[in-house]
Parts: sequence; structure tokens; C-alpha cells
Amino acid sequence: MSRPYGSEQTGDPELYRHLYEMNAGYEQVIASLSALHRNPAFDRKHLVMLSDLAREARASSNAYLTEALQTVELAEAGRCFKRRVRRERREERGH
Repeated sequence: MSRPYGSEQTGDPELYRHLYEMNAGYEQVIASLSALHRNPAFDRKHLVMLSDLAREARASSNAYLTEALQTVELAEAGRCFKRRVRRERREERGH
């Protein structure tokens, strides 16, 4: 899997902020569509379909993005583990 654009550094709060904001945006769309149900100018079935499409897009987006982030985070965990093991070995030798 390819690395997400701009994710050379894991734990980047910017990545997680964007993911959060994307989900908040989807929630806003879904809530707004639900509120529009009260207006007789709109066909309820069509609003439900649009809401379902928004939910599908949110789920698909989250699935892709979290899988990509998992790859990045696991690679960082591996790098950190190797550094920790090297440090512990140096400390055991008294360096």
C-alpha cells in the first residue's frame, strides 16, 4: 500500500486533525439532510438516499485512510522498537 501523501512523519497531528474534520463534515451533511426531512419541499426517500450515500462515502473514506495510517504507524512502531532495543543493549553494556 502506498503511503498517504505528506505522512513521512507518523503521529503528525495534522493528519489526525484532517481525518477528524472530514468525519465532522460527513456528520454535518447527515445531520443537515435529516433536518431537511421536516420540510415538505423535499422528498423524504431522496433525502434518505442522499444520507445513505454520505454514510457510504464516510465509511469508504475512513476504511482507506485508517488502513494507510495503520501502515505508517506500524512502520514507526518498528523503528521505535529497534531504537529502544539498541539503547537498552548499550545501557546493559554500561555505555
